Amino acid sequence: MANDSLDMCPIVYTILEESCYLVFEQVPAYHLEQDLLRQCRLIGQVTGHEQLKDHPATSKLVDAFLIKLESVAVARKVKRKLDDSIFYGGQIRVHYAPERETVEDTRSKLNERQIAVTRHLQPVRLRSEPTRAMDIKTLPVGEMNDAIGPRVYPSSSHVLPQQPKRRRRI
Repeated sequence: MANDSLDMCPIVYTILEESCYLVFEQVPAYHLEQDLLRQCRLIGQVTGHEQLKDHPATSKLVDAFLIKLESVAVARKVKRKLDDSIFYGGQIRVHYAPERETVEDTRSKLNERQIAVTRHLQPVRLRSEPTRAMDIKTLPVGEMNDAIGPRVYPSSSHVLPQQPKRRRRI
């Protein structure tokens, strides 16, 4: 019972622990390298692969493979889909191999992450900027033109546009 609760615990990876290199362990030793590559290619582009003959998880019955994918995002998807899945009668284990990365791989990985975070935060910045209705209210009526929006008359210049009321269900 305690072992089941450990399987359900989420594992959090930092950007330095993730990698475009994945190690597949406990693959049945039936010359299944091409089938494993086909499964990975369904998700993303494979840029390199090799069989790990001196890996500690390798025996007469199971093999281990190192597969390099095009990016960390693709490796994340492959790991999520294939980790602990049944593959030709055996449950394969997939984990990242950041120790195989070069300095250039690490640099490009950090640059990709910085771009992704910037892209993710960009809509938040746009929402925090003042809206057009606020700009119209602060300008004097005589200085407004058609480029800003519809003409606001002095009697209604202090009123902000209202959003329609939502109906509540009871």
